[in-house]
Amino acid sequence: MIFVILLAISAVGYGCMHFLIRSLNPTAEIYVREWASFFFAALLFALCGYFYLIGSAS
Repeated sequence: MIFVILLAISAVGYGCMHFLIRSLNPTAEIYVREWASFFFAALLFALCGYFYLIGSAS
């Protein structure tokens, strides 16, 4: 269940970052937007998972 929640959070983060990059730099190439958004989503997934594990350890 936590995996699904982390994926949902990452998907929202991916969409927000993609929209932000497109809004701030409309001339950015699409692969740059995709990789930057993917990196942000992976980072968000890892950080939220880490905080979940730390929070559930105690």
